[in-house]
This record gives sequence, C-alpha cells and structure tokens, in this order.
Amino acid sequence: MTLSTLERPEVELLPERVAATIRKAIVDGSLPPGTRLVEAALVKQLGVSRVPLREAFRVLEGEGLVTIHPHRGTSISEISDAEMLELFAVRAIFEGYAAEILAGKPNEEVVARLDRIIDGMKASVSGQRLENYYSLAGEFHEVLVEGCGNSILVRQYDQIKRQLRRYQAAMSRLPESAEQSIVEHGAIVRAIRARDGRAAAQAARAHIEDLIHRYRKAGESG
Repeated sequence: MTLSTLERPEVELLPERVAATIRKAIVDGSLPPGTRLVEAALVKQLGVSRVPLREAFRVLEGEGLVTIHPHRGTSISEISDAEMLELFAVRAIFEGYAAEILAGKPNEEVVARLDRIIDGMKASVSGQRLENYYSLAGEFHEVLVEGCGNSILVRQYDQIKRQLRRYQAAMSRLPESAEQSIVEHGAIVRAIRARDGRAAAQAARAHIEDLIHRYRKAGESG
C-alpha cells in the first residue's frame, strides 16, 4: 500500500448537522433568548447521543448563540443591545465598503441578482410570506458582500454573519420595517448601477443606521 492508495476517512458531520438544526431554531425565534437546552430532551428529540450534541453546543458557543454554564447546563444567549450596536457598527463598515467596491466595478450578474432578490422581497411582503422575506433580506446582504470580490472582507463578514441573523430577524419584525427596508435596499442597488461608490456606501450604511434607529424607537415606546 502506498500513500496514493489510502482512502480519505469519512468526515463526521453529525455535530455540524445538530448545530445547524439548533441554530435555525435560534435565528427564527423558535428558541428565544434564555431558553435552557435540556440535554436529555434534545437527545431524544433529535435522535443523537450526548457526544455530538455537546460538540454542537461548543460550535454554537463559538458563534455566540449559546452560553455553556459549568455544572448548570447550556442556554440560548441573551440578546444584548450593546452587542447588537457593536455588530451592526461593524456590519455598516463591511457592507458600506462592499457596496463601494461593487459600484466602482459593477458586476452585472451580481447587480441583476440583487434586483431579483428585491423583487422577491416585494412579492413576499405582498403575499404575507414574511418568513420568506426575512430569508431574502439576509440573502441580499450576503450577495452584496460576496459579490464585491474582496475575499478577506468576505471571510471576516462570515465570522459575524450568524450572530447578525439573530438581530436581523428581531429588527425585521419592527413595525413597517419590511416596506422601509425594501426602499433602502433599492437605493443601494441604484447607486451601484450608477457607479457612484460614495452614494452606494452611504446608502448601505444609512440602511443599517435606520434599522438601529427604529429598534431604539420601538424600545422607547414599548
């Protein structure tokens, strides 16, 4: 036997699959902040052993989605206004720069995809398919960043993306947020198509700043 004849061992994906299942429930709000994750119940519900479940918990802890308390178990991390402001400040920088890059050298395929996503968002709101709208809104920002062609920016953005989704989902549910966000997404694309890098960056940052403003306003009136 030589090295060339060795077969690569199959990678164990179970912990990642378990993490993906729990992550989705956290992001869509099915598992709200503070919920205690009972190992015995999850083992039975998901049909897995405690080992991959605990590995999944560690993955989610690294993403900031769960908190592991020694000797007290695991719970869904609380949503923090301070963390949200920090994450969205970084997001504004990333997405503003991505929009500026894309405007400087527009990729027609990426711009056309952004247009299609906005059309889908409008149709989803009209049809009261809000879960689909949230998914498309998240996709818009991912396509914007990935489409700019800066691989380092994409990698850095990917590190905070899952944490962002928790807050994006929460803020997307603000009154009139969907309709207003669609208008703001459209402004970003128009500036990119016009090859106006400064306007594209400003539109991308303004969209996020407006989300934060509406979030704070809702908190004050709540």
